[in-house]
Amino acid sequence: MARNPDTFADRLAAACDQHPKAPADYGRQAWVRRELARLGGDVSATAVTNWFKGYTKAGPELMSKLAQVLGVKATWLSAADDAQSEGVLDPVVSYKVNTFDFPIPLRPGLVVNVRGVPLDISEGEARKLANVLLALGQGQE
Repeated sequence: MARNPDTFADRLAAACDQHPKAPADYGRQAWVRRELARLGGDVSATAVTNWFKGYTKAGPELMSKLAQVLGVKATWLSAADDAQSEGVLDPVVSYKVNTFDFPIPLRPGLVVNVRGVPLDISEGEARKLANVLLALGQGQE
């Protein structure tokens, strides 16, 4: 199936191309699915494959979460925005290549994602950070 230029699938691929944490090619769909799951977006592998092939498009709720994962504007990603590929990345979102996101469960049903944790942080330092956040979360009950 031939795709029209500037479709959802094209913009999805372009956003992945510009995202510093997205795999270059192999594993990209699994990465998208894993990152969506971290935000509570439950999506099948088949659905993600269909997005990348241009057969289907994400629904509004998943589109918003997908845009958040990729650091782009949802209106642009959904191809509802006529803007060209320039300025794909949302200026509000900044990525540091030498960092990672660190999910920390504070209590049942509450997980805080700490963004931009340095890659060179040790496991012990990560545990200290988690304990501090846990104490803060418990103190606000």
